[in-house]
Amino acid sequence: LAGSSGVSDAYTIDQSLRFADGDSPYLARTIGTPTDALKWTFSYWAKRGELSVYHYTLGGDAPANARNGQTGFSGSGGTVPDGIFWSLFDISDERHTLDTKAVYRDPSAWYHVVNIYDSANSTAADRMQIWVNGERQEVDESGTGSHSSELQQNTIEGINGASGYYLAVGAYSTGAPGYSQYYDGLMAETYFIDGQALEPDNFAESDSTTNQWKPIEYEGTYGDNGWYMKFAGTELADSFEDSATWNDVFTPSTPLTIDVLIVGGGGSGGSMIGGGGGGGGVR
Repeated sequence: LAGSSGVSDAYTIDQSLRFADGDSPYLARTIGTPTDALKWTFSYWAKRGELSVYHYTLGGDAPANARNGQTGFSGSGGTVPDGIFWSLFDISDERHTLDTKAVYRDPSAWYHVVNIYDSANSTAADRMQIWVNGERQEVDESGTGSHSSELQQNTIEGINGASGYYLAVGAYSTGAPGYSQYYDGLMAETYFIDGQALEPDNFAESDSTTNQWKPIEYEGTYGDNGWYMKFAGTELADSFEDSATWNDVFTPSTPLTIDVLIVGGGGSGGSMIGGGGGGGGVR
């Protein structure tokens, strides 16, 4: 990210992972017992490729699809095309969905997106939160059954719900396991924190000189199912072993192999629909 934004402070992000949806890419794993199934945080930086198409950034579900949770960028048929959606349904097949009112259509921009799940929170509006570039997003909420007006307190859903659940980065996870609706674009500094509801200032801050939102090093703990994927060219890249615990491995979709990792300072990083910047990709 450094170099593309003009920020030159100490913490430099100089790699990202490219997902080309035509190659059906994803990173997947089966999770263990959560530290807290009612509380987690997903933080990532994204530069979009193809627009107005559903692209999932994180998906999770139970075997046989008994519970399901998915988030990503909405397509042309969505409630808010090119907004960010977050949808889950519980074991009784009752659904609750957030759709941001804002849209994110600049393929040259990096967006820092944070999903906060805090189902035990006594304030219903704070149980699911979407933040972009340090600002909490206004959302439209919809649902069915007991979740029609709000997510019910202490709801366990498909992302980080229980041991044996499937999890996918960059795809919709469908419980067989199976995957679809692949992400298209770049992704960097990808964190999942199990057991904590953390606001964006744990992962980024506003630059005191330029007022730009920039990444910082996360200094907290991860929980039993938490992870950090650095996407470094020389550290853990071939195995996609996560950098948080060094013992959890994400399985790339076959035949996913690394060609080149994007190197900051080479321009804007490029978009999947054209444009300049240094970098190769993953397919």
